[in-house]
Amino acid sequence: MSVILRFSAEKDDTWQVANRIFFWFEGLFEIAYADDPVVLEWVDLVSSISGYRLHELAEEEPEIAWRLIEALKTTAERVGRGEHPIPDGLSSDPLKLQSRFSDLATRLRAFEVESGKS
Repeated sequence: MSVILRFSAEKDDTWQVANRIFFWFEGLFEIAYADDPVVLEWVDLVSSISGYRLHELAEEEPEIAWRLIEALKTTAERVGRGEHPIPDGLSSDPLKLQSRFSDLATRLRAFEVESGKS
């Protein structure tokens, strides 16, 4: 199983990662955003339903969407820079996984611009 983040209605406009990897990523939020229950609630929701349509959330609940997207982007950037080392056994290629999180951060920055946030 996997978690899918969808950036638009386009079928291929997604970022996908295995559940076990997203659960690890979600754990980083519990530390970094312990004082933001809204972000934690939405990250938990994304995890529990195996993904989310970020473009719809941005239209329906923009304040929540931008808080969630900022948290996802910041945490993905930190993983991409190696500030949160990939645990042994989580991936057969930790550097590739680290790069995938950098790609997620890039996609989230582009989504902000395309959606008129930045």
